[in-house]
Order: sequence, then structure tokens, then C-alpha cells
Amino acid sequence: MPCHGCATSFGLWTKDVGCVSCGFSFCNSCLKQKCAVPKLNGKVSKVCQQCFSTLSSSESSTDSKMSQHEGPPDIFLKRLDALDGQFKPPVTMYRAEPRMQKLLKGLNSIDLDIVRRLEKLREDRRTSENVPSDDELARRLAMLKGVDLDDHTPKKTSTHQAPDNRSAEQQSNDLFSQCKEEVEIDSKIPNPDDEIRERLNRLRGQIDVPAQVSSTEGSEKVVTLDEIAQILSQVKMEASEKGTQPDFATIVSLETLRAQVVKETDKIGEESDSDEEAAAAKIISKVQAQVDLEKSCGIEVSDEEEAMDAENDEELPWCIICNEDAKIRCLGCDRDLYCKSCFQEGHMDEDMKCHSFEPYKK
Repeated sequence: MPCHGCATSFGLWTKDVGCVSCGFSFCNSCLKQKCAVPKLNGKVSKVCQQCFSTLSSSESSTDSKMSQHEGPPDIFLKRLDALDGQFKPPVTMYRAEPRMQKLLKGLNSIDLDIVRRLEKLREDRRTSENVPSDDELARRLAMLKGVDLDDHTPKKTSTHQAPDNRSAEQQSNDLFSQCKEEVEIDSKIPNPDDEIRERLNRLRGQIDVPAQVSSTEGSEKVVTLDEIAQILSQVKMEASEKGTQPDFATIVSLETLRAQVVKETDKIGEESDSDEEAAAAKIISKVQAQVDLEKSCGIEVSDEEEAMDAENDEELPWCIICNEDAKIRCLGCDRDLYCKSCFQEGHMDEDMKCHSFEPYKK
């Protein structure tokens, strides 16, 4: 069945919509007008063009009739004036707002009640616009800061203070004793600067006496580079937390201590190296004495042992990576032998590209 207005057949994209006034089927494009329908108790609904023109003309005719009979006749007003005379109360005329009249036009009783209530609420809000007091603002600010308002409000408490009957000299003595006690209490509080200075002095005392550092009993603590680095990082961290630069004198003293510890460790390492060299020299001297003894006794070294020693001393003529025939000798890699491919692959880094090389000849 097609549309009653434009004869368009209904389908998937064109739906069948009925006019609530006349009941005929129309499409969405033909039902664009909205009007209050008397069948629905004045409810505004979509109607066709013909019903819209009919309902609009009837509504305009009723409005014109109402406007014609809006006020009472003049004769009635004259009779009222004659009856009341001079004791007639003043007449107050209220003129309605045209915008509200146009808005209320065509609404049912429920919608009219809602609109009037909204307008009344708007007027009440305008008239009773309350400004928060100072106490309310203080309470809101305290709630935003997350603090208790009672802690910040000054409490007026009346306390009785006994009269001071002390003399001036006694008051001054009590004041001096109070200051002395406060200074003693403050001196007992540990100061981080004094603690660091004490540790530095202790480190200096341990380094100045090398016997205490190298004592086998373990009564004294051995100074290490890790401890000095820990103190240095602690000083820098405390300075960064305070937002200031670290103490230059402290940094210099720590660096001096580090240099002294490094120097002491180098001395100990040199002593250990000298001990190792002496032990190696003793072993070599023993071996040499044994060889001389064998020669003096007529014991000769066999030809096989000499051949094995010669083979061990001879250089192998192939690449140290892939065992191919060596072509290049790298002077920067302890004169190692490489083939061409292994040399190119192994010297691709920036640090190894600068190695000098020479061709290997058997």
C-alpha cells in the first residue's frame, strides 16, 4: 500500500507511519508537521498537511473568539462603577509575557503544570540567591585543603597566670639557665655534617697509621675505596636534597683520601709482585741448577724432546679462526694470522678498523 500523500510504496527504507488525526498511512517526509490533536486531549503529535491546516484554522478561530470575548462589556463596567462609587478598590492589570503565552500554547494540562513549576523555581532562585558567608567559605577552604577547621581557628581561653614575685636578678639567672639547658639539648641532636666530619677524621687517622691498616689482629677497620665512594655519594645526595652545592672542602678531602688509599693499594700490589718475581727467580735458578747438574753428569736431552720443543716454538701457518691458509698478519692483534674473509669480518668495528696489517709470507 503506497503513501496517501506522495504515493511512494513502503519498503525497507520507507516505513509506514499513520496520522493520528485522520488515520491514513503516510511516509516520514509527509508527516513533518506537529500540532495539538483534540482526540489525544491536546497532545502534540505528527499529523499530515491537511490535518495540520484544519487544526490550525480551528485553533485560530477559537483564539479569535476568545479574544473577542476576552473583556467584559462596557455597560457592565459602568454599572460596577456606579454601584461601588468612590469606595472602589484600585484595579491592578497584569499583562502576561508574550513569549510564555506562545510557549504555553498547545500544551496539555500536565505540561502546563510542569512549565509553571519551572518558572516558579526560576523566580525563587533569582530572589533567594544566597551568598556564602565567611564562615562557610573558610569551611569549604579547609575541606579542600584536607585539614580540620577546629585546629586553625583560634580558641579564646581565659587562663589565670600567677603573679611573678621574683626579683630582676633571679629572673635573669633563670633565663640564663634556661638558655643553657636548651643549648645542651640542641647539642645532643646529631648533626649530619658533624657525623660526616667525624667519619672523615677517623678515615684520616687510619690512613696516617699504616700499621693499624695492615694489622693481622683485625682490631682496626680497613679503609676501602667503596666506603669512601659511599661517603661521597651520601654528601652529594644530602646537598641535592637541601638544594645547595656540596661542600668543596669535604669533596677535596674525600678525593685526597681516595688518592691515598689507591697509593697504599698500589704499594701493597708492588710488594706482592716483587714477592712473586722473587719466587719465580728462585724456581728458575733451581731448574737451571738441575740442568747444569744433568749436563755435568753426562745426561743429554733426546732428539725427540728437542724436535717437540722446536714444533712448539714454530708458528702455525693458518687462520686462527677458520684454520684456512693465512694471508694477512694483523699488527694490532698481537701479530695474529687471518685469512682475508675472517680479517674483514673481524675488523668491521670502528676500534679495529685502525689496525695496521701486512701480508703473510711463509
